[in-house]
Amino acid sequence: MLVNNDIQSILIEKFDKTDPCTKEETIIASGAPNDINLSEILDRLIFSAGRFCQRYASDMFISWQYVLNAIKNGTEPRQVLMLATRRFGVDGDDFIMCNLDDMQRYAEVFLIDINRKSSPIEGFVDVTLKTAVGTSWFPAEKLKAAKDAQKESENS
Repeated sequence: MLVNNDIQSILIEKFDKTDPCTKEETIIASGAPNDINLSEILDRLIFSAGRFCQRYASDMFISWQYVLNAIKNGTEPRQVLMLATRRFGVDGDDFIMCNLDDMQRYAEVFLIDINRKSSPIEGFVDVTLKTAVGTSWFPAEKLKAAKDAQKESENS
Protein backbone atom coordinates (compact mmCIF):
# COMPACT_ATOMS: atom_id res chain seq x y z
CA MET A 1 0.00 0.00 0.00
CA LEU A 2 1.27 3.47 -0.90
CA VAL A 3 0.00 5.27 2.19
CA ASN A 4 2.94 5.65 4.60
CA ASN A 5 3.25 7.57 7.89
CA ASP A 6 4.02 10.91 6.19
CA ILE A 7 0.95 10.57 3.99
CA GLN A 8 -1.17 9.54 7.00
CA SER A 9 0.03 12.68 8.83
CA ILE A 10 -1.05 14.86 5.90
CA LEU A 11 -4.47 13.17 5.76
CA ILE A 12 -5.01 13.46 9.52
CA GLU A 13 -4.00 17.13 9.45
CA LYS A 14 -6.44 17.80 6.59
CA PHE A 15 -9.16 15.81 8.31
CA ASP A 16 -8.78 17.82 11.53
CA LYS A 17 -8.63 21.18 9.79
CA THR A 18 -11.96 22.71 8.84
CA ASP A 19 -11.95 24.80 5.69
CA PRO A 20 -14.76 27.39 5.81
CA CYS A 21 -14.73 27.64 1.99
CA THR A 22 -15.62 23.99 1.62
CA LYS A 23 -19.06 22.40 1.59
CA GLU A 24 -18.09 19.77 4.11
CA GLU A 25 -20.39 17.07 5.30
CA THR A 26 -19.54 15.04 8.38
CA ILE A 27 -21.11 11.75 9.49
CA ILE A 28 -19.98 10.04 12.70
CA ALA A 29 -20.51 6.49 13.96
CA SER A 30 -19.20 4.98 17.19
CA GLY A 31 -19.20 1.48 18.60
CA ALA A 32 -17.36 -1.78 19.05
CA PRO A 33 -15.34 -2.62 15.91
CA ASN A 34 -17.39 -5.75 15.17
CA ASP A 35 -20.74 -4.20 16.07
CA ILE A 36 -20.64 -0.60 14.86
CA ASN A 37 -23.60 0.76 12.90
CA LEU A 38 -22.06 2.23 9.76
CA SER A 39 -25.27 2.39 7.71
CA GLU A 40 -25.42 6.21 7.52
CA ILE A 41 -21.81 6.38 6.28
CA LEU A 42 -22.37 3.58 3.75
CA ASP A 43 -25.66 5.20 2.61
CA ARG A 44 -23.74 8.41 1.82
CA LEU A 45 -21.06 6.51 -0.13
CA ILE A 46 -23.67 4.52 -2.09
CA PHE A 47 -25.53 7.75 -2.88
CA SER A 48 -22.34 9.27 -4.30
CA ALA A 49 -21.55 6.19 -6.40
CA GLY A 50 -25.11 6.08 -7.72
CA ARG A 51 -25.12 9.78 -8.52
CA PHE A 52 -21.71 10.14 -10.18
CA CYS A 53 -20.67 6.72 -11.53
CA GLN A 54 -21.99 5.91 -14.99
CA ARG A 55 -20.26 2.54 -14.75
CA TYR A 56 -18.66 0.44 -12.04
CA ALA A 57 -20.58 2.01 -9.15
CA SER A 58 -20.29 -1.39 -7.47
CA ASP A 59 -16.59 -0.63 -6.96
CA MET A 60 -17.85 1.08 -3.81
CA PHE A 61 -18.46 -2.33 -2.24
CA ILE A 62 -14.93 -3.47 -3.05
CA SER A 63 -13.53 -0.32 -1.46
CA TRP A 64 -15.95 -0.64 1.46
CA GLN A 65 -14.46 -4.06 2.32
CA TYR A 66 -11.09 -2.36 2.74
CA VAL A 67 -12.68 0.16 5.14
CA LEU A 68 -14.39 -2.60 7.14
CA ASN A 69 -11.14 -4.52 7.38
CA ALA A 70 -9.35 -1.44 8.70
CA ILE A 71 -12.10 -0.93 11.31
CA LYS A 72 -12.24 -4.55 12.47
CA ASN A 73 -8.61 -5.59 12.16
CA GLY A 74 -6.62 -2.37 12.25
CA THR A 75 -4.01 -1.83 14.92
CA GLU A 76 -3.19 1.85 14.39
CA PRO A 77 -4.68 4.19 17.01
CA ARG A 78 -5.80 6.43 14.18
CA GLN A 79 -5.99 5.93 10.42
CA VAL A 80 -7.49 8.06 7.66
CA LEU A 81 -8.56 6.33 4.43
CA MET A 82 -9.55 7.92 1.14
CA LEU A 83 -12.36 7.04 -1.27
CA ALA A 84 -13.38 9.01 -4.34
CA THR A 85 -16.18 8.70 -6.88
CA ARG A 86 -15.69 9.40 -10.55
CA ARG A 87 -17.52 8.77 -13.80
CA PHE A 88 -16.15 5.24 -14.20
CA GLY A 89 -15.94 3.90 -10.69
CA VAL A 90 -14.77 4.40 -7.15
CA ASP A 91 -11.12 4.69 -6.18
CA GLY A 92 -9.38 3.93 -2.91
CA ASP A 93 -6.11 5.11 -1.38
CA ASP A 94 -3.71 3.49 -3.83
CA PHE A 95 -5.44 4.60 -7.01
CA ILE A 96 -6.00 8.14 -5.70
CA MET A 97 -2.30 8.38 -4.82
CA CYS A 98 -1.40 7.29 -8.37
CA ASN A 99 -3.66 9.99 -9.85
CA LEU A 100 -2.78 13.08 -7.81
CA ASP A 101 -2.04 14.99 -11.03
CA ASP A 102 -5.58 14.36 -12.26
CA MET A 103 -7.76 15.14 -9.22
CA GLN A 104 -10.39 16.90 -11.37
CA ARG A 105 -11.54 13.44 -12.44
CA TYR A 106 -13.24 13.02 -9.08
CA ALA A 107 -16.74 14.24 -8.35
CA GLU A 108 -16.33 13.72 -4.59
CA VAL A 109 -13.45 12.75 -2.37
CA PHE A 110 -14.11 11.23 1.04
CA LEU A 111 -11.81 10.98 4.03
CA ILE A 112 -12.73 8.25 6.51
CA ASP A 113 -11.19 8.67 9.95
CA ILE A 114 -10.92 5.49 12.01
CA ASN A 115 -10.03 6.61 15.51
CA ARG A 116 -9.50 4.12 18.30
CA LYS A 117 -8.28 6.66 20.85
CA SER A 118 -11.04 9.29 20.70
CA SER A 119 -13.90 7.20 22.07
CA PRO A 120 -14.55 7.58 25.81
CA ILE A 121 -15.54 3.90 25.94
CA GLU A 122 -12.60 1.50 25.97
CA GLY A 123 -12.56 -0.84 22.98
CA PHE A 124 -14.87 1.38 20.92
CA VAL A 125 -13.88 3.03 17.68
CA ASP A 126 -15.11 6.31 16.21
CA VAL A 127 -15.55 6.35 12.44
CA THR A 128 -16.06 9.73 10.81
CA LEU A 129 -16.73 10.45 7.15
CA LYS A 130 -15.92 13.87 5.70
CA THR A 131 -16.68 14.84 2.16
CA ALA A 132 -16.60 17.90 -0.03
CA VAL A 133 -18.02 18.48 -3.48
CA GLY A 134 -15.09 18.91 -5.84
CA THR A 135 -11.43 18.49 -4.99
CA SER A 136 -10.07 22.02 -4.45
CA TRP A 137 -9.71 21.30 -0.71
CA PHE A 138 -7.76 18.08 -1.27
CA PRO A 139 -4.05 18.29 -0.27
CA ALA A 140 -2.78 16.81 -3.57
CA GLU A 141 0.48 18.79 -3.68
CA LYS A 142 1.49 17.75 -0.16
CA LEU A 143 0.61 14.14 -0.91
CA LYS A 144 2.63 14.18 -4.15
CA ALA A 145 5.67 15.48 -2.26
CA ALA A 146 5.31 12.76 0.40
CA LYS A 147 4.88 10.08 -2.28
CA ASP A 148 7.99 11.31 -4.12
CA ALA A 149 9.98 11.30 -0.88
CA GLN A 150 8.82 7.74 -0.19
CA LYS A 151 9.96 6.60 -3.66
CA GLU A 152 13.33 8.30 -3.18
CA SER A 153 13.93 6.57 0.15
CA GLU A 154 12.97 3.19 -1.35
CA ASN A 155 15.44 3.68 -4.21
CA SER A 156 18.38 4.60 -1.96
